[in-house]
Amino acid sequence: MASIGLIVKAKADLDQLPRDWVPEPLGSRSKVMAAIAQCIPQDPSLALSLLVEEPHESEEPRCITASGVWGPKESAVLAHLCQVLGARFYDAEAAEFIRL
Repeated sequence: MASIGLIVKAKADLDQLPRDWVPEPLGSRSKVMAAIAQCIPQDPSLALSLLVEEPHESEEPRCITASGVWGPKESAVLAHLCQVLGARFYDAEAAEFIRL
């Protein structure tokens, strides 16, 4: 079964964030794209797809949407990407930030 998650910068847990909370930028678009290129291997068996927030939504991306299957390889890749960007992973199925 496929899952969906978000990579965002968030200092607090979900229940502690204000209702009008908006994530801070992950960095410049070039930094985010370079981090993805560094962290995502060219592996056809990797069940993972990433979508970076579009420039018309925010010049500096605040969110990366990940979809796929969180197996060991995918979880390791997502954890590395979160580490490089100083971000956290929100698992939509679990409805909380998770540690990968």
